[in-house]
Amino acid sequence: MYKIVFIDTETTGLKPFKGDRAIDIACIEYQNGKKTGRQFNTRLNPKGKSSDKRALKIHGISINLLFSNHCLKMSLQTSSK
Repeated sequence: MYKIVFIDTETTGLKPFKGDRAIDIACIEYQNGKKTGRQFNTRLNPKGKSSDKRALKIHGISINLLFSNHCLKMSLQTSSK
């Protein structure tokens, strides 16, 4: 028996050292090659950082959709409870 969790992220760009931030995190758990039904998805507030044009073309998540969400630190604290 084995479990595996697939993690997918979306970001404002590919340069975290220049201020790009995570804006979406999704996880899906599988056990023995089948979905367990356990999954997690959250959108994150990038604190005013807009997606660059290439990233926006890929994920389609505009900054306007993210303003009401928590930042990464708050989302992780909330999901661990």
